[in-house]
Amino acid sequence: MLGGSMRVGRARARLGAAAAAAAVLVTGCGGGSGGEPERPEKRERRAESSPAAAEESAGTPDVAGADTELSPPTGAAAARRLIGEVIAVPEDFGPGVGRGDPYERDPDTWPVLNDQCIWQQQKYPDTVLATLTRRFEVPAADGKGPIQLSAIVTVHRDEHSARWEMATALEEGMRCPTQRLSATETLTDLLSSAFSPQDYTRGVAYESLGEHATYVNEATGGQGYPYEWQQKRLESVTFTVTGRVAGKGRTDEEMSGLMVQAMAQMSLRLEAGLEGGK
Repeated sequence: MLGGSMRVGRARARLGAAAAAAAVLVTGCGGGSGGEPERPEKRERRAESSPAAAEESAGTPDVAGADTELSPPTGAAAARRLIGEVIAVPEDFGPGVGRGDPYERDPDTWPVLNDQCIWQQQKYPDTVLATLTRRFEVPAADGKGPIQLSAIVTVHRDEHSARWEMATALEEGMRCPTQRLSATETLTDLLSSAFSPQDYTRGVAYESLGEHATYVNEATGGQGYPYEWQQKRLESVTFTVTGRVAGKGRTDEEMSGLMVQAMAQMSLRLEAGLEGGK
């Protein structure tokens, strides 16, 4: 997603390794949401630190496309407006996907991974202008369990802060390969991946991260099911889609296909919104 009670000093020390890992991490590196599996959404994980320190620690390159003029929001009202235009709706995932319950989380909080690798909802830091999380679901039917999905869009005050979120997310996966989402829900065997910037015909490139893990809910028998998290950054905006299979009869491929469609739709709307100088 994404951490509040994580100590920034310790995070910086680990981020040196995270940045080095990212260089060889095209295939993946060993690694790893509160109250509720919102880590998924995860994350949007964040550490409160200065933008300058984030850039120095993460060492991430500037991935904004030079061919396209992009104008991220600089105020909270404009950030909320952009988020409303970009964030996924059920139709973005494909047929059969509906709203989760609750559909939207408190927009004044986001998920934070603490020192004990437990996800909690906390107030987002001053480096964030606005954020929003939505939940979706493919309901159980025909003997198949549900697929639970979520989407997050976060607008930071500047690009450095958004880079720090991405670097922190990578560090968290390595630090906590097992993560507690709630009293009964856990992610295990988490693997993180970082990808080189992807160039598009419109001259825009994204910084991208991914995670795969096993989702276990002790309240429903403790069987392990697929979990996936995808996050991208463009300028000062990060956006995330998370999915987890929550019952028998569903496949990782089915879940991933839904996630890819939603990420593509959000990417297109974000590019249009930033080009328009929202």
